[in-house]
Amino acid sequence: MTPETLQIELVDEDARETIRHELGSSVFVEAGAGSGKTREMVQRVVALVDRGTPITAVVAITFTEKAAGELRERVRAALGAGSDDDAVRSRRGTALQDLDIAPIGTIHSFAARIIRENPLEAQVPPGIETLDEIASSLAFEDRWQQIVGALFGKPEHSAAMEVLFSCDMKLNTLRDTAKAMDRNWDRLPSEEAKKSDFTIPDTEWSKIVRPCDELRRMRGGCKTEDDLLYIATGLLLGWANDIETARRGALRTALSHLAKVPTKNFSKGSKTKWTGDVGEVRALAKDISDRAVALKETVIRQSLDLVIVVMASVLREAADERRRQGRLEFHDQLVLARDLLVGEEHAEVRARLHGRYACLMIDEFQDTDPIQAEIALRLASSVSCGPDDWRELPVDGGRLFTVGDPKQSIYRFRRADIETYLGFQERAAAEASSSIATLQTNFRSVGPVLEWVNAVFGVLIEEEHGRQPAYVPLVPDPARPPLPEGFGHPVSVIGLTLPGAEDGGKLKAAELHEREARHVAHTVLTALGRTGGPAWRHQEGRDDAETRPVTEEDIAILLPTRTSLEVLEKALDEAGIVYRAEASSLVYGAAEVRELMLILQALANPADSGRLVLALRTSILGCGDDELAAWRLGGGWWNYRADAPEGLEDTRVARTLLALRNLSQELSRSGVADLMECVLEQFLVLEAATDSPRHRETWRRLRFVVDQARAWGTATHGSLRDYLRWAETQTAEGARVKEAVVPETDAKAVRITTVHAAKGLEYPVVILAGTGTKVPPTTHHVLFAEDGAMEVSLKTGLSTAGHGELKEREKEMLTAERLRLLYVACTRAQSHLVVSLYTVSETGGSSHAAQLRKAHVAGTPELPFEVVESVRRPTETVPEERSWDEVLADWTTVSGRWAEASRVEGSRSVTRVAHAAPPTPPVESGVSVPSPSPAQAPAGDDAPAAPHLPSPAEPERFVPLESPPVESRHELLHGPEFGTALHRLMELCDLTDRESLDRHAPAVAELHDLPDIEALLACARWAWDSDPVRAAAAGEHWKELPVATVDEDGAVLEGVVDLLYREPGGDYFVVDYKTDMALSQVSQEAYRQQLSLYAGQLERITGGRVRELVLVCCQPTVRQVMAYEHVGR
Repeated sequence: MTPETLQIELVDEDARETIRHELGSSVFVEAGAGSGKTREMVQRVVALVDRGTPITAVVAITFTEKAAGELRERVRAALGAGSDDDAVRSRRGTALQDLDIAPIGTIHSFAARIIRENPLEAQVPPGIETLDEIASSLAFEDRWQQIVGALFGKPEHSAAMEVLFSCDMKLNTLRDTAKAMDRNWDRLPSEEAKKSDFTIPDTEWSKIVRPCDELRRMRGGCKTEDDLLYIATGLLLGWANDIETARRGALRTALSHLAKVPTKNFSKGSKTKWTGDVGEVRALAKDISDRAVALKETVIRQSLDLVIVVMASVLREAADERRRQGRLEFHDQLVLARDLLVGEEHAEVRARLHGRYACLMIDEFQDTDPIQAEIALRLASSVSCGPDDWRELPVDGGRLFTVGDPKQSIYRFRRADIETYLGFQERAAAEASSSIATLQTNFRSVGPVLEWVNAVFGVLIEEEHGRQPAYVPLVPDPARPPLPEGFGHPVSVIGLTLPGAEDGGKLKAAELHEREARHVAHTVLTALGRTGGPAWRHQEGRDDAETRPVTEEDIAILLPTRTSLEVLEKALDEAGIVYRAEASSLVYGAAEVRELMLILQALANPADSGRLVLALRTSILGCGDDELAAWRLGGGWWNYRADAPEGLEDTRVARTLLALRNLSQELSRSGVADLMECVLEQFLVLEAATDSPRHRETWRRLRFVVDQARAWGTATHGSLRDYLRWAETQTAEGARVKEAVVPETDAKAVRITTVHAAKGLEYPVVILAGTGTKVPPTTHHVLFAEDGAMEVSLKTGLSTAGHGELKEREKEMLTAERLRLLYVACTRAQSHLVVSLYTVSETGGSSHAAQLRKAHVAGTPELPFEVVESVRRPTETVPEERSWDEVLADWTTVSGRWAEASRVEGSRSVTRVAHAAPPTPPVESGVSVPSPSPAQAPAGDDAPAAPHLPSPAEPERFVPLESPPVESRHELLHGPEFGTALHRLMELCDLTDRESLDRHAPAVAELHDLPDIEALLACARWAWDSDPVRAAAAGEHWKELPVATVDEDGAVLEGVVDLLYREPGGDYFVVDYKTDMALSQVSQEAYRQQLSLYAGQLERITGGRVRELVLVCCQPTVRQVMAYEHVGR
């Protein structure tokens, strides 16, 4: 079956043709999971270039920087493909040259580009700085302190706060509200806080106080003091007296008392216990209480409104200050870029940008928030409008291209709004200049997985206007080979049959998590073939008919939340399964990281005895409960600054507290990261972790946390307490932190990650676990209505008028999103999908598993539950019969191995490796001799081992090139400063403009303190005129290109290539500038070795071929070009 036939047989081939060829239409693409949307997006970019659209006029927006980098490289590869049309070939060549400056990136980077191009109109300094997430979170802490100062700095504001505190408002709740408002500062009310003394007219007080005299008289008719109505009216009258007394003093005290009005038991009272009409007493008491409640609600509403306006004022002023300083957060960039496109006052800017960018292409459009969509629509339209009518703007055909999958819209907590996507879909359907293309063919997953996904989510995802899209089924790739025998179940479930369910019982939450974790561990072992059966097989795609066994790195365990992480880790640990958590939110939730944070908290606050006790009980400090009890009974204090009681000086607790005291002395002179390293080193945390089969994962997590702490310290120079407040945000569900952790490839391990972090990825085996936990209620302190009105809730009964209705709608939106989260998880699977249906009850509940059970596909295999025997090493003491000499000998052997391993360098310079290696022996009979391996290299610090280079099929041979003539003889300058200056000048110059050398040379010479600019220029001009540099200037090239690869022994081999260029055929050429006064045979060989290493690195990185290695020798005494043919591939 030919590729052309396969394309014709795709059910969505017409949609793909629309994307590639209907360039005059704006295309709205709904791309199902695994449908190859990025490939189609690249094809449209290439088609635009072939038509004559400059690559710099095509805006391509991606969700992440990583995705932007991948898209750019795919476009580069597609543009590098040949063409029979000379005009097309020329356009593609120009596009390749301009690709690195093309607007391909995230929406934030594009917004920053717009602002930098229009600083006067945006009212920002010429150079703006983008604050990262760490700097932004710390900047909010400063804003919060400003808010607190504003709320307590004026009497009327303080009075409003007292009213809210009297309603049991928590300051942390107000902080969370301020943070939510800060994320939406552009939507905050703009009115200034008006001075208010909360004056309540005397008539309003009289409506409460005067009837109390009558109630007091009527209350005297009660015959007994134990009557409930008598007690209730007494409380009401006492409250009224307190109000009247407080009112004569400070009004704020009266307002505080007003919020505490009694409201209960006014319908009680026994007629036999009252001489008068008990009904009149009830009615009067309730009337007084109702009047007070109404007045209380009025005061609370005024207080809440004032506090909101004060906070909004501080946050908007802070945003203005960031704009004036040019220190912008991500959301600032979007707002300022959008504002540059609004209204007639910015019509010129908008028109200029509209003319510059011919097409806007937006990937992952389902995750676009309204302000991002507004930027795209205003740029794509040829018409300007005010702030409110942008959704009605007409779009010229071909100006807008969006691609996304509404079933994967899962970022509502980051303002992503599926209503925006669905609204654009309706718009595209109604516009004559727009087309809709639906991609259904899934190239990722095997057929049975897609059948199960369609069956389940065809039931769960039901179309609801503005809330849930219609479900579009996925279609398997028709060219995919059939699954072989012994492939393993493509889809299976665990936990369908719950223990005790037949008797109407249910698992407790702790039992649920433990059993599910052990079942997951057994499933992993089954997939790997460690339970007596064969390993499951993995099929890569349409070209993989053979399949291969599943390995550890093929398996990903996806978790909707972090709740079940700890018990899952324990089960995997006991089963001897190597794993790693690949999301930073999971890292901060790990046990060893939490224990480290406890110790830091104890150090940060010596007065917090509770934290200190918890820290002492950690596995890091290792104090047992019996030791802690003995310490306390012996008169010990929970304070590491206190001295140990007599007789307890040599106990573990005393020694640990002394160590903490010593560490506390480092607080004033060490950064947080340094303090962490001291804790890890002093308490042998990394060494102790080797007792666990997952010690590598522990090391990785702790190293990640230390590295982040160092980055935090560099950005903020904050205190330990500041860091701990920031670290708390990393553990919050939905925290806006960088999820992905840099992957490590030096060990095979099962991956654990969140569903959000897994979005956009794929795995041969996916196990969806942790679905049985009840979905916790979500707090919505700040919500916005469709008309932009902001509604706030601090707690039940302390909300603005419209918050309740919006809250119910938000709950419905999140319920729909949770179903889409499950869809995202299940569509990550390529060959095998295992879904956990464990839940506390078979009959209902709000858990993810309860939803999946509703759509369970009958006949789906259920994997059996079997207890996995623990493979952990038993904890034993050293046998008494072993002598100390034997123990010491064992320790010496083990420590020697560690010391030997630690001698391997973490990184090596290519230059140093090349110059340290001995010359390659002469080659005879066409047989080349490889460079020595580390084991063969001479020992000693002065002779580091050269990495083993693979033998080429043919020896590299010297190929002389004709050298340009020497212009004139100059003063012979040389040395490292001269060489560095020449490299810098060649980097700064334009290879197509020889005069650029003269423009940059003075500054470079001054920077490197060179006495003779002409000598520098002479060498640079000779290099510029040389044939290799001219060849580079004519095509795609890179100057001063950093390269790094991992060597065989795990060390990083790194260097910088002076000049790399690629010919139209695709081969690379490596050029290196040299300023040596003379070149000996040894030097030439060392340089050849250096370039060979570069070539090997580049071939590994690019997958391409390096054809030649070129030395451009610039000094008048040795001016020549030497080229070596490289035969590495």
